[in-house]
Parts: sequence; structure tokens; C-alpha cells
Amino acid sequence: MGNKNSSSHLTNHRSTHQQKSANYITNDDVDDDDSNNNIPASSDRNLNSKKHGPSPRFRRRHARQVHLDKKTKRPQTVSSYLNVSLQSIGGQTLSLFSRSFNFLHPSSSSSPPIDVLEATRSKLPLTNGNHRVYHLGTHSGVYKNQSRRKYQTSSLRNPYRRSSTNFPVHGHEALFLPEFSIKGKITEADFEVIGIIARGAFGNVIQVCSIHDKQIYAMKIMSKSQIVKDNAVQQVKDEVTIAQSCLSYPFIVHTHYYWQSRRYLYIITDYVENGELLSLWLRIRRFPQLIVQIFIAQVAMVLDYLHTKGIIYRDVKMENILLDESGNIKIIDFGLSKWLPLGQRTSTICGTLQYIAPEVLSVRPYDHRVDWWSLGILMYACLFGEYPVSATKDHVTMANKVLNHTFNLPSIALENKIQVKELLLHLLEKDPNQRLCSLDELRQSSFMAKLDFNRVYTKSYSPLEILMYMKSEWRHELQTHYNYKRKDLKNGKHPSTSSSPRQKIPCHTFDNHVFQRFSE
Repeated sequence: MGNKNSSSHLTNHRSTHQQKSANYITNDDVDDDDSNNNIPASSDRNLNSKKHGPSPRFRRRHARQVHLDKKTKRPQTVSSYLNVSLQSIGGQTLSLFSRSFNFLHPSSSSSPPIDVLEATRSKLPLTNGNHRVYHLGTHSGVYKNQSRRKYQTSSLRNPYRRSSTNFPVHGHEALFLPEFSIKGKITEADFEVIGIIARGAFGNVIQVCSIHDKQIYAMKIMSKSQIVKDNAVQQVKDEVTIAQSCLSYPFIVHTHYYWQSRRYLYIITDYVENGELLSLWLRIRRFPQLIVQIFIAQVAMVLDYLHTKGIIYRDVKMENILLDESGNIKIIDFGLSKWLPLGQRTSTICGTLQYIAPEVLSVRPYDHRVDWWSLGILMYACLFGEYPVSATKDHVTMANKVLNHTFNLPSIALENKIQVKELLLHLLEKDPNQRLCSLDELRQSSFMAKLDFNRVYTKSYSPLEILMYMKSEWRHELQTHYNYKRKDLKNGKHPSTSSSPRQKIPCHTFDNHVFQRFSE
């Protein structure tokens, strides 16, 4: 068996290793002698101590070289083992250092650029005479396998990446990110409750007052559990994104804030004080033709604006049309709206049965033209005080009823009856390819031709004031239940005071017991 240390192959390996070490020392000696001819005697001791080169551990360190980045034109660093091996060569380090890295500047000559030399000199301060010592930067790698990966930006800086953050987020909160922030700058604690305005499928709409600016707002509170149960998460996300994209349009309610708590979603919008068009319609039933023209023109402008932006509304009805202090409309509730570019189709069955187009009821793909059908139903109801087709319990029965219905005008004495019938039949065309579906076509119709659409857009008309001067009984009814501002006919401006005897109640006189159950 013999001794392990006396094996022939181990002996050959030891002799080979010693020969390589001897060659390595000899080469280093030659290099040191050739390069130290002009080195002062004061550095001989340092050179002799490093005669055999740097230690293996020190050799793993990286020194830095400064060069100009091609894109940013700023000084950058490059790691090199050559800097460590030339650390003890004194004054000749600079020239050897620069010549060794001419490949970093292929367009330059053999001599290094001046700005690179100056940047390099600033990194090599003189110590102990002519001996130069390197200062390794704080960002240079000390160990060979050190990771150089850095987080360039936080995921929270991009609002569309908040659902994949580095810190744990509960599932019921991440589900509604990034549209609904988690307790942002504004929360439900910044408002005081005045009263309940309406009740919806996912929650309530309440009237609130801001504790900061004392302004009145409408707050929509929706239950997360009900939204998830109805598979409507994307629906509420689209609602706030669409509302935020329409802030500049005069006939759309302005959305200010939206956020989420543990159990609820919150949306803050402007409070439109005169309520829904449905309430006014139930009091008057049959509007004069001028009022119908103003309302239909304003709703048509909103539909044309939304369709141009690639949005299908799908919920035109009196409940979603509010009236401001002059009686002009404000569209609310984008809960059924969807991003749909012009020319594309969708197939979701949604809407209010009395306003739904026949292609939706028949479960066929449809496009933006369904909104113009709903506009025709709205015009019919405002003119005649009733819906052309009464609602049923389900969409299948309603589809059969609408498809078999012939739209004829009631036997009511109506001014411009032929013009009214012509427009209604174009809007209520069952074939969407033959239907009136643009603002230009509506403006050119005989019924709307005499209306000044520019004045309608600038809200120069006051529908409430027009109604008050048409009938005395309407005047008393409207003054009792509506706030309106009478226009100064000379300059076209609103006076500072309201002609309605009803006064606003200060928001601080109400308690917040209604709000407590929605604050979690």
C-alpha cells in the first residue's frame, strides 16, 4: 500500500507546482526591475515588501477608471485588475493606466483625453512622497461575486404597479388597485354626512360636506363584497377611469376623489342640487318642445363626446341625468360604461329594460349605436309623458315586445308633429345600420334645425326659467322644490343670490351617525 505522500503522481504534481511558482516569481522580478529604474529610493522598501505581487485576496478587489459614457456624457467607472497590479509603480501609473484602456475610446488617438486624465488624477491623491494610493468608491464591488443589481425605482412610483408591491397587501385591497388607493390624502374622515341621496345596487349615495373647504359633495359608497359577488371589479375600475377622463366636459359631473377602505369603495363627485330629471318629469310629464330640444341636444353632445373618446355609455335614462341651478343637464354614473373604440363591438347584456336597444335584448353583438336608441326613448318620454313600451320582468320577454312593437305617435295635439315623428322614427330604427347615430345628423334634422347648438353648449338657455314663465302652476311648483338662478338678460350672468326661498342648511348642524357604518 505504502505512504500516501510518497505516491508518484503527487510527487510529480508538487514538482510541477513549484516550477510554475518559480516562473511566476521570476517574471514578477523582471517586471519590477524593468519598471522601477526611475523610482526613488524612498519607495524601495515598499516595493521589496510587494516584490511578489499583491496577495490573492487583495487581487480580487476592483479599482476604478473614469471615462465618459457615450449616452449621458457623464464620468463612469470601469473595474480593472490592472489598476491593482500597477498600484505600487508610482509616477508611471498614470501613463500605463491610460494606454491600457484606449479601447474605451475607439475614436481617439493613442494619447488619453485630457478630461479623462484630470478625472483620474482627482482619484489618485499623493501620499508618502510620489506614492499614489487608490481610493475605492463606495459603489465599487469589494468582493468578486457581489451583486450589482439595484432597485432603480420603487414600484409605488408607477400607479399601475401597486398591486405587485414588495410589501404585503391584503387580497381584498390589491383587487381594486391601482385605481382605488388605500387611504390616500383624502379619506372618509374628511367629510361630514348631511343625508342620503339615493340607493344603488352596490351601496348608497350620500350628501356630505368637506371639513376643510365646507363645500357640499356627493359620496358614492360601494360594498366590496357585493362587487366581488357580482363579478363587477373591472366595472367599478372602468367607472372611475372613464369619469376621470371626462373632467373638462360641461355636461358631465366632475369626479374629485376615489379610494378604498377595508370593506368599501368611495367616490367623491360634485353635488348637483336640483336632482334627477326623473323628478321633474314626474311633476310635469309632458315637456314643451323647446325644453325637449335643449335636453336632447345636450345629451346628444355628451354621447358624441364619449363615442369620440372610445367610450360606450349604455345607461341613458332620466335617473342618470341631473339638473344644475339653471336646469341644464349633468350626466352621472359610468357604472355600465366601457372602453370601446369606434368600430368594435361588445356583447354584454346590461342597461334599463325600457331603454335597451333591440340588438342588446336579442343577445347579438352591438356597438355605440345602442346609445342613440336610448336617446330616442328619452325623447319620446319627454314629449308624450310615457314610455313607448312598458317594462317587463326579463330581457327575453322585453325583446319580443320591442321587436313586435310598431312605434306610432299618440293622438295628441302636437306642434310640428311631422318633424317630431321623422326624428323619432330615425332614432328608434330597429336596424342599427339605418339608425340615426351622429350629432351632425341630429343637428340637420328638421325638428332640431332651428335650435342654436352653440348657445346650448354654453348653457345660455335656462330650462327651469323657461318652464316657470310658460305656466303659472309650474312656476309655483318649481319655486317650491327647486333652486334656480335667474339670469340677467342684459349681461347674461347669474346674480349672486338665488330666487328660490329655500336656503342651504350648514353642514356642521348634522351629526355623523349615518356615516359610522361606512367607515371601515
